[in-house]
Amino acid sequence: LVLCLFALYLACLTADLLPSTAMAQAARPRTPPACTHWSAPNGSGSVCSEGQPCKIGTWLGSLAQPGTVLCLKDGTYRGEGSMIAIPEFFEGTAERPIVIRALNPGKVTIDGEDARRPINTQGSYGILSGVNATRGDNQNVMVRGHHCLIRDLMTWDVGTGGDTNIHMSGTDNTVEDCGA
Repeated sequence: LVLCLFALYLACLTADLLPSTAMAQAARPRTPPACTHWSAPNGSGSVCSEGQPCKIGTWLGSLAQPGTVLCLKDGTYRGEGSMIAIPEFFEGTAERPIVIRALNPGKVTIDGEDARRPINTQGSYGILSGVNATRGDNQNVMVRGHHCLIRDLMTWDVGTGGDTNIHMSGTDNTVEDCGA
């Protein structure tokens, strides 16, 4: 437990955790934003609607735009297309961040199965909230960018080659209520 807390402390030291004024104002409300798209562990839809949820990768590929909110339905997400892996640099705005959140916080697990990194993002003005990450390739969570918020995230069991639960780099990033 002491090592886990120390690792989280070190992750916090390596990132600039003082939020910018715009992000700080956007980050404080605890009322979750309304869903614009949905994903499910067995999702196969292409429009990511509530009735036809998609895989996370489908949304990330073409539908993730400033102001969009992907809500993850309960369950364990595994395999290709189910990781939160931003293929390229994403760009939200201070007024319209790109949001990925659990529909029911704590009831969504992204499982890398010791082969993939569950959460791997690079961009600006993004919010990730309410998910669990486990069994990554060598890290469970990697966030690179600026003005990003990670909230209510739990991560454990980095996997067979693991060394880091949470890695965050960039500027004006915020970590709230997370555990490793």
